[in-house]
Amino acid sequence: MNALDLNVLLGLGLFAIAGLAFGAAWLERRLNPARVPGTTPAELELRAAGAPIGILLADPTGLIRFANAPARRNLELTDDGGLPDRPWVSAWRDDIASLRGTDGANPYRLVNAGGEQAFSWWLCPFGDVILGLVQDLGQAARGERIARSFLADLSHELRTPLTAILAHLELLRDPALPEFAHETSLRLVNQEATRISHLVQDLLTLSRLQAAAEFDLHAVDVLVVAETAVADVILDAERRDIAIDLEARRPLPRALADPDRLRQVFVNALDNAVKYCQPGNRITVSLAGQATSMRVSICDNGPGIASEHLPNLTRRFYRAQTDGVGSGLGLAIVDEIVRRHHATLELHSPPPGEPSGLLLAFNLPIVESPELKHA
Repeated sequence: MNALDLNVLLGLGLFAIAGLAFGAAWLERRLNPARVPGTTPAELELRAAGAPIGILLADPTGLIRFANAPARRNLELTDDGGLPDRPWVSAWRDDIASLRGTDGANPYRLVNAGGEQAFSWWLCPFGDVILGLVQDLGQAARGERIARSFLADLSHELRTPLTAILAHLELLRDPALPEFAHETSLRLVNQEATRISHLVQDLLTLSRLQAAAEFDLHAVDVLVVAETAVADVILDAERRDIAIDLEARRPLPRALADPDRLRQVFVNALDNAVKYCQPGNRITVSLAGQATSMRVSICDNGPGIASEHLPNLTRRFYRAQTDGVGSGLGLAIVDEIVRRHHATLELHSPPPGEPSGLLLAFNLPIVESPELKHA
């Protein structure tokens, strides 16, 4: 059973319980109005305003007279209460028509509007109006899409290294294989196995980021985060004769960020720059406070990337060069984390005013800084 099927069953259970409760209250009020307060449509509107599920009231023609925030969001209702121009409207009218002249046909319908937009509704008569309960299934659809994409990407990317491993393992079974060929095959098997390990780890990281809830953003000293990230990659950079500079224009405010995720942005971006730079190149990490944000940029003077590749660099497994360097997921992870910080990743090659290289930049929201305000 997939996530969407389970969510539908849970939704049916929730709607059934809520429907029984509303129905029992309505029937009780009909039999003894003095004993049951708070069940008129007007009172229901007041109580439903802050409900976590969508609740609406419609007239017998299907015109929606009241909808709380979740219902308005899921159905994309217009301000005047009219029905929007959406594919679900036809099914809505059919279900409303099926209730006319009955005491409880109670239609339940799953609406999959394509992509991540999916919801369901359950309808029943409620006095002179129709009560509707609306459940958002977007999270379930999103999770199912991420799972399918994860498996498709994983199978595609594993095919080449696994084929190479199997071929060299077959060679290693030959007792007459020369010693140099034996060592070469062992080295290639280890290389491809390491590549698979890194690829799976990066893909899991990206999938978890996409499926995770909102990040815990709080006041963070970005300079400390950047210093930690530089320390993580500096030895590899020095082995390749690549310099890394860290510049901070003070006063520097604290930014709203998740420090662990932000450190991952710096590490991935620096690691990507180190891999593609040449000996003697330089990477510069810059932090600068602005009026309402902090400008973060990572710039190098390496060979850069052709402009036609820039729009695709944050796609899964996209590589501007076919040299097999990296997993093709580093910048996809960076882009996802930056987006979760309510920022937009910028990529320029070459950087403005420079003959070559790549600039990666974004603006983090900040906590108001008195020092910066009066600087």
